[in-house]
Amino acid sequence: MPARLVVLASGAGTTLQAVLDACADQAFGAQVVAVGTDRVGTVAQRRAESAGVPVFTVRLEDCADRGAFNELTAASIARYEPDLLVLAGYMKILGAQVIRRFPTVNTHPSLLPAFPGAHAIRDALAAGVQTSGVTVHWVDEGVDTGPVIAQASVPVRPGDDEDALRSRIQAVERGLFVDTIGRFVRGELSWEGRPAGTSALGGAGAPAARPGAARPVAGDEVAAVEVHANGGVVEGSGGLMSVASTTEIGEGGTSAATASGNGQAETSSEVVATGHRRLRRALVSVYDKSGLEELAAAFVDAGVEVVSTGSTADALARFGVAVTPVSTVTGFPEVLGGRVKTLHPRVHAGLLADLRNAEHAAVLAELDIEPFDLLVVNLYPFRETVASGATEDEAIEQIDIGGPAMLRAAAKNHASVAVVVSPGDYGDLAAAVRGSGYDLPARRRLAARAFAHTASYDAAVASWFASVLAPDETAKESGWPDVLAAQWHRTSVLRYGENPHQRAALYVGEDGSTGLASAQQLHGKPMSYNNYTDTDAAWRSVFDFADPAVAIIKHANPCGIAVAATVAQAHRKAHACDPVSAFGGVIAVNRPVSVELAEQIAEIFTEVVVAPDYEPGAVEILSRKPSIRLLLCAPPAHPRGVEMRQVSGGMLLQSRDALDAAGDVTSGWTLEAGAPVDEATLADLGFAWRAVRSVKSNAILLAADGATVGVGMGQVNRVDAARLAVTRAGDRAKGSVAASDAFFPFPDGFQVLADAGVRAVVEPGGSVRDELVIAAARESGVSLYFTGVRHFAH
Repeated sequence: MPARLVVLASGAGTTLQAVLDACADQAFGAQVVAVGTDRVGTVAQRRAESAGVPVFTVRLEDCADRGAFNELTAASIARYEPDLLVLAGYMKILGAQVIRRFPTVNTHPSLLPAFPGAHAIRDALAAGVQTSGVTVHWVDEGVDTGPVIAQASVPVRPGDDEDALRSRIQAVERGLFVDTIGRFVRGELSWEGRPAGTSALGGAGAPAARPGAARPVAGDEVAAVEVHANGGVVEGSGGLMSVASTTEIGEGGTSAATASGNGQAETSSEVVATGHRRLRRALVSVYDKSGLEELAAAFVDAGVEVVSTGSTADALARFGVAVTPVSTVTGFPEVLGGRVKTLHPRVHAGLLADLRNAEHAAVLAELDIEPFDLLVVNLYPFRETVASGATEDEAIEQIDIGGPAMLRAAAKNHASVAVVVSPGDYGDLAAAVRGSGYDLPARRRLAARAFAHTASYDAAVASWFASVLAPDETAKESGWPDVLAAQWHRTSVLRYGENPHQRAALYVGEDGSTGLASAQQLHGKPMSYNNYTDTDAAWRSVFDFADPAVAIIKHANPCGIAVAATVAQAHRKAHACDPVSAFGGVIAVNRPVSVELAEQIAEIFTEVVVAPDYEPGAVEILSRKPSIRLLLCAPPAHPRGVEMRQVSGGMLLQSRDALDAAGDVTSGWTLEAGAPVDEATLADLGFAWRAVRSVKSNAILLAADGATVGVGMGQVNRVDAARLAVTRAGDRAKGSVAASDAFFPFPDGFQVLADAGVRAVVEPGGSVRDELVIAAARESGVSLYFTGVRHFAH
């Protein structure tokens, strides 16, 4: 359906006629559904009637006051349900009743913000300017203060009076105005932060009235115009207009003829009303050459002038690009082994010149410096160099200086320059090069990435200096650097946090290519905040075991953990520990999920399954459950690592708890009471000791035959933890073994286990009352082992 236009006009209606003529072509995609006037008998009214367009008239003198006039005008417009309200020589100032209700566009005969008001042409002539022009803008409640959409310049000729200049401005105005309306119809303009045009407003039949709607928004939603003639550019953005070099615009919006050497006329310039900035001159200097061939092809296709350095220039030349060496631009050779290549005013002025600023443009012209439209840079591989074990000098040589300086310059000047740092963006960049470039919102996004890139790079350098090159005395003794710098990147916004009223998102660190945060989801609903915390606990737990293991976790505590010859057997044993709590839990497996295990899990409501792999057919079986989340995750590569926890006003860091101490293996234990246990019992004790590390403190865990049978978690005293574990185990407590994550401060907690029939206990020891606990073990006939290692978990 064509977009619906209501046009308001007061006088001769020449602009109205231009709109009517454009709409006569079905390809334009719009229809004038009504014309409104503020007086009767106008030429505009006759033009509308000749075209068969309904006309309504609202006169101020017929209304009680201006408020009533605006209310009646708004109601009259609303009857025709317009997608766009067009002011074409309408001589009344409209109030909020109209402006806030309909997207409204108007023209003004000057380069706003210069010369607003009713006498713009007279004021421009009085000021003696050499260039005037026309502005198309959204209408707000001020006078000529709405956000600029498009502008085109018109030169002021010697001897011009108001009529002569007005005539030439109006000729340009009609073409630019119709082109801007066409862009609205095609959905290329935004109003109130929403895509405008029929797709956003609903097309014909969509209600036009929107009480309380906000005024049109500047910034991202403001388009610019570029007028090009032999390289000249006039660009308006954000409601401002500045001239880098002016072009005379003749009748109909095309450039006036420019005399060429053979006396013929050239009409090579074009008026492009667009929010995009075309990419004609690029500076490219990259360490990572991946994707460069694709980009080079786009440069060649679009005829982009490319300035480049060193090996990048060589690579681009091999791909067919006619490269200008940066030394040609600067007039200065690369020196100091490449340390100084682009650190030159002719480079940085070309990147930092704000082409909206006439003074900047004048300086460029005076110094004969060409501005850049595009910068493509990625930096020396400092992190990779350090990680490779390079020497200090080798690492220092990989600290990029010129690259970050250029990135920051271009990102700061994103109003005039697009900056690309990642080869992953080259596909979009190639399309932009071949097309109309990037619009302002895209340039802002690219600038944000560039600043993030340089910040991350600087953080890596600063951290290395603080921890390796120049650590203070505390850092030398403790291993903790004076400065800790890291950057995290959002990968997803979660539905909510731990509770529905909390907001949440997932971020990954710069080394987050592995781990749960980067796991591949094969099936199911999106992961939630609680899914992640439970799955992380399960994933850590299950890789504490060398044998096939399954952990079932809920609220970050185990419902059951087990090892067996197969993962299906381990799952049955783990589930049997606490089948009630396992309902709706998270299952982690340290081996590929087998078909047998998949069939078992499919019978039980499960939130998440995470495994290093899935055997053929397993995913298909599990996928019959539409909501279950299936994750594929690489096994943890670095069990030590560092853990971070926020506290009010700060951050706690600690090395991750790992089962790598001498006391974490049974051969490192000491028997403190009772007889040495047999091999099978010792294996169960070893299993229990590894499993209890996954339980929140205070923690007591009972196990038998490689599986948990009762877990007491998160208690504020060890007696209650022991009672809870025994209660959960029931009859299975008799003959089981037990592990405690920390020492028994008194014999009472140990006695609960002995009275339940537990036959062997392992604990860290280290209490001042150890002898009382040992005595209770001897009296009960329970074998008691000390590990010398504690595994609190909070």
